Amino acid sequence: MPRPRFAKLEAIRRDALLDLAAEEFAAHGFAAASLNRVLERAGFSKGAFYYYFDDKADLLTAVLERSWEVLLPASGVDLAELDARTFWPTIERLFVEMLARTQQHPWVSGIGRLIYHPPAEAGVQGLVAEQLRRARTWLGALLARGRALDVVRSDLPDGLLMSMTFAAFEAADRWLVEHWEELDRESLADMADRLFATLRRIVAPAP
Repeated sequence: MPRPRFAKLEAIRRDALLDLAAEEFAAHGFAAASLNRVLERAGFSKGAFYYYFDDKADLLTAVLERSWEVLLPASGVDLAELDARTFWPTIERLFVEMLARTQQHPWVSGIGRLIYHPPAEAGVQGLVAEQLRRARTWLGALLARGRALDVVRSDLPDGLLMSMTFAAFEAADRWLVEHWEELDRESLADMADRLFATLRRIVAPAP
């Protein structure tokens, strides 16, 4: 991870560096990504870079954290405020908004490929594992809230439902990551509707 002083860097320079690095990693993968090219585009010297980061892998961990913030902003949703009427419409809105943010930041899909095929550096793999753990924790809280509201099925053990739901979300995400460049705005909207409907059929109680 970057040194704490990176957080004190002017926000516009910090975000520009991470966005340009994300584009580089997304386009070329980790091994072929050029740190020199990123620094030149961002207007950073090598000395300035190493003031904030240890190496290219350290920069990638910051980019992975940035991608998480883009997809799941802190202001997302308070699960405790959801009721039986708002539960599924809210989750659908979050799903659609997540895809919209990916369209606004095209590098996110490329970073998604790195998440599913991370480089061997221990720090990067550790952060990927932590991000997946956070996703599972949030999903578990979501399912628990849905069950409390009787809008999520209760006929399966908690662990089994959690595993099935996470596997379905991951399969959908992997497919979108791999086929993102093939989808125009209309086909993406159609696919989003179909994927969400499929995921809901897995999780919601039988009619």
